[in-house]
Formats: sequence, structure tokens, C-alpha cells
Amino acid sequence: MRSLLSSLVIVFVLLCSVPMAGAAETSGGANLGNRDASGPPRRAPWLETRQPGPTTAARVMAEATLPDQYDPADDRLSGARELQLSATEETHTISPDDVDWFRFDAFGGRVYSFNNSVGDPVIITLYADIDTDGELETVAIGVLGSTTGYGWWSWAPPHDTPVYAAVTGGSSVGGEYSLAASINTPGTGLGRNGYLWRVFQADRYSTAVAVAKTAFPDWTSASGGALRDVVIASGEDRAAADPLAASSLAGVYGCPVLLVNSRTVPSSVSYALKQMRNGNAGALNIHVIGGTGSVPGAVYSSLSAMKGSGRIERIGGVDRYDLAAKIADRVLAAWKRAGSKPWLVLVANGDNPASFSDALSAAPICYSSGVPLLLTKTSSVPPATTARLTAYAGTPVVVLNSSKYVTESVRLKVKATERVTRSSDKYRASADIAQFGMDTGALWTGIYGVTAKLSDSFAGGAAMGELCGPLLYTYWSTLSLAHQELLSWRSGSTVAVVIFGGYPSCYLNVEGGILSASGYLERIPQ
Repeated sequence: MRSLLSSLVIVFVLLCSVPMAGAAETSGGANLGNRDASGPPRRAPWLETRQPGPTTAARVMAEATLPDQYDPADDRLSGARELQLSATEETHTISPDDVDWFRFDAFGGRVYSFNNSVGDPVIITLYADIDTDGELETVAIGVLGSTTGYGWWSWAPPHDTPVYAAVTGGSSVGGEYSLAASINTPGTGLGRNGYLWRVFQADRYSTAVAVAKTAFPDWTSASGGALRDVVIASGEDRAAADPLAASSLAGVYGCPVLLVNSRTVPSSVSYALKQMRNGNAGALNIHVIGGTGSVPGAVYSSLSAMKGSGRIERIGGVDRYDLAAKIADRVLAAWKRAGSKPWLVLVANGDNPASFSDALSAAPICYSSGVPLLLTKTSSVPPATTARLTAYAGTPVVVLNSSKYVTESVRLKVKATERVTRSSDKYRASADIAQFGMDTGALWTGIYGVTAKLSDSFAGGAAMGELCGPLLYTYWSTLSLAHQELLSWRSGSTVAVVIFGGYPSCYLNVEGGILSASGYLERIPQ
């Protein structure tokens, strides 16, 4: 079955990138060889044969039901009421924990507009059979309501299909909403051709599994999708420095990053590992990042029991700098096996948690194009980092962070020719890093991941590396101005945006900002 994002990637390959006006300053692009970001990405040699972007969108649970004190008949998909295609809005009442199902028959190439111009805010999730395989898939999510400023929303199906719309309350008190679906004239932009959806589960561990599934949907399949390897890191905040370089290691093996805690292997992770093992003829290679302080011996033993006939290893170090250096050794060895050498080394701050989002924003670059990430202190260079830079002699070195996190004296000591960002604002820095990845051809311009929590970025970085797209780290309650600018400038070539994380960690207004900046939302002429 061809998945939704697979189809989007194929569409995107045919698109040309839009020149970005006012791009953030990142010196020395010519030193690294700017590439046409609309062409094939600068993939690491050992990943060149991989088809970037396979994924399966969330499936509709047809019998899922939520209590409704108003009208329980429409709480099930099977009880979906027909939505009349008319400019006249129907008024409905919804409780905070309610879901209302609607359906209508859509025709390919037509633009369908959804209005809720006078009611309380609601969340509308559209499901359709995009793959023509008889299964419904999530195709778009929108927030509608006069109080949100997003009363109009449009979507265009690629072919004739029944469409189901699930409406849930957008406030804690519920209320009335008015809804209309009408056929509008075709237009251009993301709102006509693109998709936005959110990936999350009950906690950071199961969310990491769901995020990994976005990029590696077929890990249970022995015919093409099976995974031989997986990278395991601590998902606890106290060990947040360990996974900073995890995506570089995941890129060596072309595999996802999953998380554990210091007490146990969460059940969702355990189930995923067993699926991977069984899908690969009973063998799974497990690469554990961090020492016993991050992943204790008991947890390691539990992981070992899931490897089957595969192998398990621990990659640790005397500190976070030594750990990143040892991962860089693996990256260098992969380049040597490929008969080539890396095109870039990235150096990032490893001692100030306020800067960690910079390194995680660079994770897709590290995964996709075989770039090692070394860590440094703000004002000094650790011995392990110095030693590995010697091993990479002749390879261009670039510092990720602004001078607030990596001083100018450290930049000179590591012989970095440039900085990716000069901003100490983490959101602006994230946009600069995304732009750097696209300018150098390491990433494509059509697929974006968005996150607002470090823990969701651990798995999200590797997932976006597999998809060859940037990972944008934004503010939890609204899409940052820097990311609004980036998505607006790139709106002509954007075909998919995926939010990693639930509503408490990445608020509804972030969705609205993405939709507005990307061109999803337009005011429909009345």
C-alpha cells in the first residue's frame, strides 16, 4: 500500500523550490556548495538507495465513540450525518468530550470550503481514501471558529472519494458551532494540495514510537520494510544531552530512535521492538546510547531480551562529549566503508540545555546526509572533541550556535569557517538551521516536522532525517514568527507538515499558524 506521505514525496519531487526572500544570514554557503534544493537531497552514500518519506497516516477507528449528552447518534462513524454542500451553515451543539461525524461525497480536483464563522471553536479532522485501497486516512486537520480568527478553511481531494469529518470541541466548555461545506473554485498553494496532521500518544515514549512509525511504517513487514537496527536513548529530562547526537548514529543504520526511562522499557516501546525483531526474521540489532546512569543495567537487560538472534551494544562515554565523539567515530567508519569522506562536521553546545534545541533542529541533517555532530562547552573545547576533529581533518567544520552558546574563541579553536545561526533565540535559530539544511541540499523544502518539546524532538529528528525534511522547534502556544516567515516563503513547494506532540505540548494555535503561513487557510469570498 502506498502511504499518504509517500505519495506526497513523489509529488514534491516534481515541484521546484521557491526562492526565499530575506533568508537568514548564514555565512559561507559557497564553501559547502549550495545545491538546488528541489533536486535529490544530499543523501549519505549508504542511504542513497532508500526511498525517502514512506509513511502511513493514522487510521480511523470506525467504532471509536465518545459520550455525547446532546446527540449520541452521530458519535460513531457508522452514524455520520450527511453534510449538505451548501453555503448555509448548519448549527450544532457539542460538549467538551464529544465528537460529531459528518460525511459527503467529494470529487477530485474540486476545492471544498468549510465555514464556522459564528460559532465556538472546533477541531475538524478529515478522513478520506487517498490511497484508493479501501481504507480511510487522515488527510487534514483544521481549527475553525470566529473567536480563533480562522473561520474559513479549504481542502481539495486528488480524486473522487467519500469524505468523513470528525468535529471535536475546541474549548473546555463546548458550545454551539455552525458548519457549512461548499464547493469553491480551484486555486493554488498548500491549502489546495498539502496536508497537515499531528502525531502523538499518551506519553513521550509512546509518542516516540508513533513518530518513528511516521517515517518507518512497515517495520513489521519482511518484504522491504523490515528494520535491522534501532537506536535507544533515555527519554528523561535529566539525560537530555545523551540523544543530541543520536540521529547521527540512527543515520548510520537507517533506523529510528526510540526512548526508555531509568526504570523500565515502556510497554509501547517493548511492543515496537518485538514487531521490528519479528519483521526481520527474529533478529534486531539494538544500539543503546548512554551509560548506566542514563540507561541502567536492568533496563539494558530487558532490551537485550528483545534482540532475538540480533545483537545489542552500549555506546557510552566518560561524559556527553566523549559519547558524541564515539558516535562520530561510527559516522566516519560508515563514510570509509562507502569509499568516501564526510562533507561537513557540525559542532554544537553541549553544556547549556537552553541550546539543545539547536542540535536537535540539526538532527535531520545529521541523519540524512551523514554529518557527525560533536559537542563543545560554551567557552572551552573538551579533549574528546579536539581528538575527533583531528580525525576529521580536511572536512569543513561549522558551528551551529550563536556566540552566546559557543564563544568566538571556541569557534576559532575548532577551526569552524562559519556559524549556522547568529541568533540566541532558539526559534529563530531553528529556522536558520532548517534554511541551512535546505541551502546546502541536505534537506528538501516540501516536508516539515514541527515540535515544541525536546523529548518529542529525540525521535522526530531521525524521522525527519529519513523523510529528508527540516525539524522546526517552535514555541508551545503559537508558531514562532521565524517559522511563520519560513513556511510562508516556502509555501509554494510545501506539501506536508507534521506536528510531533500532543495539544498540551504544542497548542492548537500552532496548527492555526502553520495553516495560515503555509497557505492552508484563506478567506473564502462570500
